[in-house]
Amino acid sequence: MSSARSPHGEDAAGTDREHANLLQQRLSRADGGYLANRGAVIGAMDFKRYKCLNCGLVYDEAEGWPDEGVAPGTRWADVPEDWIRPQCGSEKRDFDMVDWA
Repeated sequence: MSSARSPHGEDAAGTDREHANLLQQRLSRADGGYLANRGAVIGAMDFKRYKCLNCGLVYDEAEGWPDEGVAPGTRWADVPEDWIRPQCGSEKRDFDMVDWA
């Protein structure tokens, strides 16, 4: 079984990886490394954010809330239903998504 080749004779999978790496480098330079530092460069852009309707605080899935026991990368769906935000007393149901795919 042969691997796909580009018109220039390059391995297509290798070329895709090179393009992804170049895009990641450009994104890092363009935003001062913000996306790279969050670990949300390529393939993780589907992280969402949820805003507390009571205090306005935003939960970012990529960042989590480590101080409150929610690890970075934790999806909102994976936050326990009985979770309560200690600072304002809001429940999970008091948050609305602010990012849409």
